[in-house]
Amino acid sequence: MFNFLDLPEDILLEICTYIGPQGLLALKQTCRVLHALGCTHHVWNQMMIDFPLDLPLRANKQALPALQIQCAVIKALRLDYNWRTHSARIRQFKGAMCDNAVDQMQPLGSQWLITLSRSPSSTQISVWDVGGSRCSRIASVETSTALRFSADLYTQSKMVIAVIEHNDPRNEHLNVYSLCLTEGENERGPSTGNLELCHSIFKPLSRGTFFDVHAYGCIVAAAVARFSGPTSPPAYEVVIVDTSTHRQWVFDPGFSLGVERVRLKLSLNRIVLVGVEASKTLLIREFGLSSFFLLKKTYKLDNGTAVNSYIDRLPDGVDNTNLILLNYDAIQFPTEFDVHLSLESANGTSGFIPIVVFPSLVVPTGGLAYMIKFPLSPTTHNMEGMEELQGTIQIPMQQFSTSAKTSADILCVGRTGYRAVWIQRRWDNDEFEFMKTTFSSSDELVDVIPLLPKHTPLPFKSHACQSLAFDEASGRLYISVHTGELFILDL
Repeated sequence: MFNFLDLPEDILLEICTYIGPQGLLALKQTCRVLHALGCTHHVWNQMMIDFPLDLPLRANKQALPALQIQCAVIKALRLDYNWRTHSARIRQFKGAMCDNAVDQMQPLGSQWLITLSRSPSSTQISVWDVGGSRCSRIASVETSTALRFSADLYTQSKMVIAVIEHNDPRNEHLNVYSLCLTEGENERGPSTGNLELCHSIFKPLSRGTFFDVHAYGCIVAAAVARFSGPTSPPAYEVVIVDTSTHRQWVFDPGFSLGVERVRLKLSLNRIVLVGVEASKTLLIREFGLSSFFLLKKTYKLDNGTAVNSYIDRLPDGVDNTNLILLNYDAIQFPTEFDVHLSLESANGTSGFIPIVVFPSLVVPTGGLAYMIKFPLSPTTHNMEGMEELQGTIQIPMQQFSTSAKTSADILCVGRTGYRAVWIQRRWDNDEFEFMKTTFSSSDELVDVIPLLPKHTPLPFKSHACQSLAFDEASGRLYISVHTGELFILDL
């Protein structure tokens, strides 16, 4: 009679790798031999896991101990069960008080939160340590008028925050701040730190206006809209800054006049731009950043210090069309729509950019929304394979129904596109409700359900929310209300 344990150890290890986390956790409980095999470093580091894990950002999964990955998997499975049920329970609830109402928030994993709060006379960028039992502000910087920001971890101990600042009626700045981090600040009591200005770009409004910014590691990209007349459609440029070398470039993404609602997203050695044409067509273009790093004509700052610099156009001798890797420009939808991207940095190992397309108009009978996972091209891809690549790659898309006479007021997409949460507004009775869904696989039905049971007691009303942020790996939702209060809800 065949005995499963008689197989060679290397084959047993491969079997443990391919049965998935749920199967492995069950297999470990059968006998001591399989329990020992199921605890090995090789198994947990090579296993394909198709849901997000609450691991430190910028951590190398291959270098993490097996026990840490196993604990993260168990936590993720419990979260997934709680998330998918109609009777989800709140695992932890805590709050903090900001000086003013928060307009924008962005988490960096489950340890850090960056907020942009606004008063009548100034704005404030704050960094919060939210990893412990209470929240504490560890650093902040006050500016005259910050419009939008994006943050990411350059290393596990250094944060980069790029801020669009409108300092006076004629000029704008793209300021990049850095902060050295030490985990566990809130266990030792509140402390303060300094956000140091490490790069600054000065731009007159006559050369256009910054309207979007995104950070990935030490790279920052900002989109500029330029208007030739008061009623003319904008032309777009993208500024790219390498904060580690203080080099910067400007390039034209090639969008035709009339494209609107342009957004950008950085990933590993790539930048993806999303735009809307004629209200019903989604344009997605991907550019490789490796060409920019090889340019000889660059702009450097003296002695590595932050010096105001003036953006210029694309350096001479560079053919912008050779920078396009993918160009999907005809994804059409039946109705007008809004585009939602994750505010967090892209997952460098996922191979795609998640995009949620939601109806922008209230449909009396309900409408359709879509999760698009735009595939990133291989880093070794060259222009010779462009035509073949465009003809063979299919864009994964999942659709789900929206309720009748409703709209999404604020929508947050998870970093990997596995989960999404939003505030749904019913226009027939003006009620607000938190909704959630999961996008686990392309062939699974997308189920949209309320985030919490209907009568769950909360210290705020849904309609009072000023902004939301969402960390899908930990199941944590950040909610700021008009009074300046900040609430953190863990599922």
